Amino acid sequence: MLTLAVLGLGSADAEALPVAMIAGAGAAKERRYALPPGDSVNIDRDVSAILVRYQNRVYAFALACPHENAAVKWLKKDNQFQCTKHDSVYTPVGVYTSGH
Repeated sequence: MLTLAVLGLGSADAEALPVAMIAGAGAAKERRYALPPGDSVNIDRDVSAILVRYQNRVYAFALACPHENAAVKWLKKDNQFQCTKHDSVYTPVGVYTSGH
């Protein structure tokens, strides 16, 4: 997963973004999404994608760990993402915090 830190989003800013599960419309290779009215993190589990709106820009990320491209799941109770293969942990904006 590409981190938002590379895009200039600090972890303090990222912690405040609301996270929602969404579903895009269209075929698996071409999905369409409504533009969120405000800054947020939106996850489409069906196609393993994360869409982020921040400061009038929209970013799209693959919902996969950069180590071996394993699926990454959202742990709502811990407010973090976790790699399903090696238990690497990421903040809501994809900043790596522990694991492989």
